[in-house]
Amino acid sequence: MNIFNKNILRRTISIFLLLILTLYVGLCFEAAAFPPDVMAVGELHELDCGYSIKVVEADVERGEAVFVLYKERRAVDETVVSSGEWFGLDDGEIFYFEATLDSVFHSEDTIMVHLINYNWECGEQQPYEDSEILYQLFIISAVTIVLIFIIVLSIRLKHRVGRQKIEEYKAKMEEWEKEGYDVSELKEVLKGKK
Repeated sequence: MNIFNKNILRRTISIFLLLILTLYVGLCFEAAAFPPDVMAVGELHELDCGYSIKVVEADVERGEAVFVLYKERRAVDETVVSSGEWFGLDDGEIFYFEATLDSVFHSEDTIMVHLINYNWECGEQQPYEDSEILYQLFIISAVTIVLIFIIVLSIRLKHRVGRQKIEEYKAKMEEWEKEGYDVSELKEVLKGKK
C-alpha cells in the first residue's frame, strides 16, 4: 500500500510538472506571435495570415520612420511616420495594422524604432483576442484534465482499498469457518460485492 501511494504521488507530481511546462511553452509561443515593440531598421517581423512589417528607413534627427506592410513578401502598403504619431497600414481587404511611433533612436550601429499601442486584425478576428481565448481554453482544459485524473485516481484507489478489505474479510471468514462458526450468510453478502 505504501509503495502504491509513492507511485501515485510520483505520477501526480510528474503530470503537474508536465502541465506547468506545457503552459510555459504555450506562453512562449504566444509571446513569439507578436512583433517586438522595438524594431531595427531592415528587420522583417512576421505577423499573422502571411503578413509582415518592416521599418525600411528611419531618421533619428527628424524622428521619422518609413514602415512597409508585406503580404507574402510583396509590399502592399507604406507610410512615413513622425515620433508621437499614430499610423495604420492595410492591404485594402482583410488585414489592418496600427501603432504609435514612440521614438527613433540609435542602438550601437543600428537605428531602432519604438512602437507603442500596436495591434492588428486579420479578417474579422483580432489575433490577440483569439490567442487570449485559446489561452483560456488551454487553462480550462488543463484544469479539467487534472480534475478528471484526480477523480479517476481516487476512484481506483477507493476500489483497490475496497477489494483489499473484501479479501481481508474472506480470510477472516475462512478462519472463523475453521474454528466452527457458520459464515454462510456472510459468504452470500460478499458474493455480491466482487
